[in-house]
Amino acid sequence: MGAMLSEPRTWSTLAYFLSMLPIGVLYFVTSIVGLTISLTFILMPIAAALGRVGVFGSDAVESFANARPEVLWNTPLALLMMVAGVLLLTSLMHLARGVGRLHAWYAKSMLVARTSGPGTVDESPMVLAAH
Repeated sequence: MGAMLSEPRTWSTLAYFLSMLPIGVLYFVTSIVGLTISLTFILMPIAAALGRVGVFGSDAVESFANARPEVLWNTPLALLMMVAGVLLLTSLMHLARGVGRLHAWYAKSMLVARTSGPGTVDESPMVLAAH
């Protein structure tokens, strides 16, 4: 028990797992907010155009009660908004790939044993006892 408590990897693993809660919340919030904003930019001009031609009907819930859909009826602005949404979505995918690489580096630095030389692993007495 004493060897386990004096092992640095025990504490670095514990610190890694404790840091994963706020990091995981940050990953989740970033992905949901990024997807929501980009998909809204892509789909809002389409919804505004469909609302203008009456697809939603007069008895439907007023989709644009507090919004200004007349701004979205401007074709160049609607196209610009859709392009911005596609660019945001693409940027979010690249951000996710970069965060994945950064997280892999972080996990490796916190969880993998340090090497003492080329091709050798610095094994603690606890790891040697397990062999």
